[in-house]
Amino acid sequence: MKKVILIVVLLALVVAGGVGYKFYKDGYFGSIARVEPGPAEKRFDSASPEVKAKVQKAFDAIKADDLGLALAILDDLSFELVPEVDITVDQQASLMDLAQQIRTKLGDDADAAMEEGMKKLEAMKEAADSAGADAKEAVEGAVQGAVDAVTGAATGNQ
Repeated sequence: MKKVILIVVLLALVVAGGVGYKFYKDGYFGSIARVEPGPAEKRFDSASPEVKAKVQKAFDAIKADDLGLALAILDDLSFELVPEVDITVDQQASLMDLAQQIRTKLGDDADAAMEEGMKKLEAMKEAADSAGADAKEAVEGAVQGAVDAVTGAATGNQ
């Protein structure tokens, strides 16, 4: 019986994880619906082709909603572009702001997904407890029925 409850709980966790991921990808969680690279992207219109090519990878990752990749690229760029002469303070600040927006979005999404997962886990625990109580009651009823049958058979044989 414990195996059945464990399997049900694990299956429910897998389903809840899939639903949570869909909510994350569709932007239902978090205080920032989407990270928009537009303002930062405009600041690089006048940048050199080399710099544009480097930052465009981050902008493309944001547009593809691959925020983890975008953040990794932006973090790498902060080290690569520091010695560059042709990046302005404004451009550097816009990249830092964009990276902070992504960190906030990812943090908010993780917090919301964790909260939703905890609610689902509590509901599953309550369902498992209820199923366990029902199973215990059924076993007790079956045992009592067997005891009654044995008692009846024993009194009938005398």
